[in-house]
Amino acid sequence: MRPWFIAMALSLLGVILSTTSTASCDFVKIDSHYVAAFGINRYRPTTDDTWFFENKCEFYSADEERDEMTSYGRYFALGAILLGLVCAIMTTLSCVCCCCVYPMSRRQWKFCGAGLAAVAFLQALTLILFLSEKCSENECSFGNGSICAVLAMACWIGAGAQAYFYSEENAKHRAGARSKERQMSAVTTTSTASDVSL
Repeated sequence: MRPWFIAMALSLLGVILSTTSTASCDFVKIDSHYVAAFGINRYRPTTDDTWFFENKCEFYSADEERDEMTSYGRYFALGAILLGLVCAIMTTLSCVCCCCVYPMSRRQWKFCGAGLAAVAFLQALTLILFLSEKCSENECSFGNGSICAVLAMACWIGAGAQAYFYSEENAKHRAGARSKERQMSAVTTTSTASDVSL
């Protein structure tokens, strides 16, 4: 498969996984009497009588302030989604809609690869939720949201690497094409000169 296609597919998958991770109320599973799991925007309370999971997730209310780490995790997640979406749109439009959009240059592919590496870093920073006050007081473990965050981070890294390698492959291809053009023009010039001398 072509690197541009892999970069496009992984960046789109990264957007989906990153959004799922942010929307999940099971980012961190916690062993607590009041909260069964919590995420970036919502939490899952335990029922008072059985302490089993209630199927309903609840948004944080104004009374239940997020601690500092949860707020930071929210900003990092938002940054990862927005920057990742921009890179995913750039790669998709450049690869699929090249009849409508001018294809990206080598420099733009490198820039996109660096942007995707930054998205992977922001996605990794969402795991800061494990440093929250809730986890310092209780035992915490990976939930569905944090697993999606790790998978999204892997997608961002893979997409960034493929975008960078595509820029290098594209440069080598162009250099080879220029070399062939020079050889052809040299051959043409030589044959024209020999025809004139005859």
